[in-house]
Amino acid sequence: DLSSSAYERLLWVENEGEHCAVASIDNRGGHSPWDRLLLVYNCGDEPMEYETPECTWQVLVDGESAFRWQEEVQIGNRFTIPGQSAMILGLRSVSA
Repeated sequence: DLSSSAYERLLWVENEGEHCAVASIDNRGGHSPWDRLLLVYNCGDEPMEYETPECTWQVLVDGESAFRWQEEVQIGNRFTIPGQSAMILGLRSVSA
């Protein structure tokens, strides 16, 4: 979304520890099967544990593959992000 109102889709951003940032994005309204995206970035050298209130996320992108979404990999609400890595997670739409 390159529109001037794209920032309105940003639900929240938080720092998780000294080296990890997390952002939640409202992804509804398009043709995507994911209502919400979670962007997690760990710039530290050590792995970081993170916990969300939601139960199950689909891994869309991780430090090894930008095509992880094609594999339908699911993770729970508590997960580890490796050091020097990023992940994009998606919550599926109810109608998907």
